[in-house]
Amino acid sequence: MPVPALNAEDLSAFHLVQQRACHRAQTIVGELGPGIREQETAARMTAWRQDHGVRRWQVRQSDRQAAA
Repeated sequence: MPVPALNAEDLSAFHLVQQRACHRAQTIVGELGPGIREQETAARMTAWRQDHGVRRWQVRQSDRQAAA
């Protein structure tokens, strides 16, 4: 499968997304403990994204097709 060409702006945006995802995971893992359910964790992750201005976090079918 060919890899799509990326420019410097694409790579910069991708790096920023990776940094935010890592920060989110580190923040949420610090809040976890015994008895925390997956639904509660998902709700915390959603709240974190919304609190930090993330508007879209799901991969659209068109994105998948463009990458193929």
